[in-house]
Amino acid sequence: MIFDHELFKDIISFSSFIISMFLLVIHIKNRRIQLQSFWISKDLYRSGFIDLIHVSSKQLNDRVILKLVVFNPGSVSAVIKSFSVFREDYSRNFLLRFFGKKEWTEVHGARWWPTNNADDHSIKYLADEYRNLYIEEQRDILVSLPGLIDRNRYSFEIQTNLGWCRHETTIDGIATYFSHSFHQGAYK
Repeated sequence: MIFDHELFKDIISFSSFIISMFLLVIHIKNRRIQLQSFWISKDLYRSGFIDLIHVSSKQLNDRVILKLVVFNPGSVSAVIKSFSVFREDYSRNFLLRFFGKKEWTEVHGARWWPTNNADDHSIKYLADEYRNLYIEEQRDILVSLPGLIDRNRYSFEIQTNLGWCRHETTIDGIATYFSHSFHQGAYK
């Protein structure tokens, strides 16, 4: 029996061509599945973000009580880890202040607490309201700021086990209306 090397080479090259075409078809189908999986997980990730909204402001004798609401639209419950309040002020640097540059400074006298009763304006402590750190669908947060209601811009940052959310607004409006423009906050 005579062994033909040329025929053997042709058979091997043809079989490798068929295998490579088969692998190319599998790769194209796998790419489609991976893209569909990416879009599904992206939509689920975006719908799982928490959202923070300023609802109302109330002036008391020496402080301002702000009512904010945290919404958790995802299927996984969230736990509040921290909450910070910042005020937009002019920069301390003379040159930057001359050009109107502003910076965010933390409001150190601010106190916050999650609550079930939004009408109780006495400042609460962690030992009193630790059960309200858990957010299934929504949670009211009351913030006490020293001073009077002003027209400065404030930034409220909340951090949960699902991520963080930042909401910028002024607190001078006593009655808050529904906005006509949509602005997505900064998320991580």
